[in-house]
Amino acid sequence: MKISTVEKKGITPKVVEMVCFLVGRIPWSERRQAMADVTNRLLDGKPRVAEEVFGWGRATVEMGINELRTGIVCLNDISTRHKPRTEEKYPQMIKDIHEIMVPQSHADPHLRTTLAYTNMTAAAVRDALLKKG
Repeated sequence: MKISTVEKKGITPKVVEMVCFLVGRIPWSERRQAMADVTNRLLDGKPRVAEEVFGWGRATVEMGINELRTGIVCLNDISTRHKPRTEEKYPQMIKDIHEIMVPQSHADPHLRTTLAYTNMTAAAVRDALLKKG
């Protein structure tokens, strides 16, 4: 019977929970190296086991291990990874949608709120936007 690294090292579920909690509190710039350090010390430097036990990305742990080994830290530019919102790409679109929706909108029948309602579907708004150009 093959003994896993976790059983061999005597790592309990409480230890796993504590390590995940502590590493999660480290700022992102140092977190990758902390993951690599934990993997090297507790799991014999095995990123696949770290992925299975702690739920960390194997590629992230491997990169952290390489950073510790070489001393060269990879740069993180997380701010450029997101997909830009439609409003950011097309700032005029909000005004165009507003122009399409206002004539179709009506007030709350009981006048309890200031919200306006419309029966226009998203597909109809999209079609109107495409016609407008």
